[in-house]
Amino acid sequence: IPLMSLLGRISLTGRGEIRSYRYRLRTLHDVLENPELLFPLPEKDYPAEQVKEDYQALWTKFVEATREWREKGLDPAERVEELLELLRSFQWCLPASTRAEELPDISLFEHQKGTAAVAAALYQFQSGKKNLLKGLDDDREQKFLLCGCDISGIQSFIYQISSKGAYRHLKGRSFLLQVLVETVARDILSVCGLTGANLLYASGGKAYLLLGNTSENIASLKKLHTRCNQDLQKKYGHGLYLRMCWQPLSAEDLCRQSGKTLAHIWEELTRNLSRQDKLRLGYLSKDDLQAFFAIPPQWPEGDCQVCHAPLSQKGKTCSICDALGNFG
Repeated sequence: IPLMSLLGRISLTGRGEIRSYRYRLRTLHDVLENPELLFPLPEKDYPAEQVKEDYQALWTKFVEATREWREKGLDPAERVEELLELLRSFQWCLPASTRAEELPDISLFEHQKGTAAVAAALYQFQSGKKNLLKGLDDDREQKFLLCGCDISGIQSFIYQISSKGAYRHLKGRSFLLQVLVETVARDILSVCGLTGANLLYASGGKAYLLLGNTSENIASLKKLHTRCNQDLQKKYGHGLYLRMCWQPLSAEDLCRQSGKTLAHIWEELTRNLSRQDKLRLGYLSKDDLQAFFAIPPQWPEGDCQVCHAPLSQKGKTCSICDALGNFG
C-alpha cells in the first residue's frame, strides 16, 4: 500500500467519485533527478505487485544509506537534523497507516515528525517538575505552546521598488524573506533547546512551532522577539516587523476533546499575530523613540533609485538595495 494523493479525492463537480492516485515509492534524491517521479499515478497504473517490489528496493537503499551510521556507531540522538533529512527523503512517500479502516493519505515522515515534536515538548514541560511522571496523565493541563511568527510589511518591502532592475531585486528580496523566517524559526528552536522536529511549518514569511509550555521558553521568546525587531530596525528601518505570539495547548486540545479544534486555536493565534501590528514600536526604548522621531543630523544626499529611501552619502542606490540586487 503506497501513499495516496490528497488531490485525488477533490472533485469540481460536487461529491464526485474518489479517484485513487498513488505516489511512487522513490527517495527525494530520485525525484530531484527525475521530477516526473513526483506525480502520482492512477491505481491501475501502479499495481500492488509493483508497489511490493518498490518497498523492497526502497528498504535496500535505506539500509545502504545508514550503513555508515551503524559501522561508526553514530548516535542518532546527537545527529537529529541529519536523521530528519534522511527520513524525509525515504519516508515522504510512505503512508503512516495501512489499516483498512484508515485512508493511507498521511506521510509516515510527517506522522513521525509530529510525534517527535509532541514527545519533545511534553518532556520539556515535565522536566520542570520534581518528579518527571507527576501529572503526566493529566490531559487538561496546558503543557504545550503553539508558537507563531510572521514578517509584517512584506508587500511594501518587495513591491515598492522602481522598475529599474526590478527582476533581480524582486528575487533577492523574496529569497531574503524566506531565509529570514527560517532563521527566526531556527533561533526559536535554539533558545528553547529543541530540534527541527518541532518546526511545524516555515514558508511564505510565516513559521509555526510546537514548544513546551515552560516559563523559560516564554522568557526566551520575549527576548528573541525584541532582539529580532531591533536587528530588523537597524538594518531595514521600520519597513519590516516580526510579529510573534504563542498559545497554550493541552493534550485534550490536540486530540479535539476540549470542545475546540486545533483549527480554532490556530485561528486565535493568527488573530493575535494581526493585533501586534498596532504595537509595532512597543519594543523600542525611550532613546530609540527619540531617535525615531528626531530630525536626522545630516541632510540626505538624494534618494535611492530602487527603494526611494534617503541616501546618507552620494550614490544611485542604498547599500541594502546594492546587496539585495547582487543577491538576486
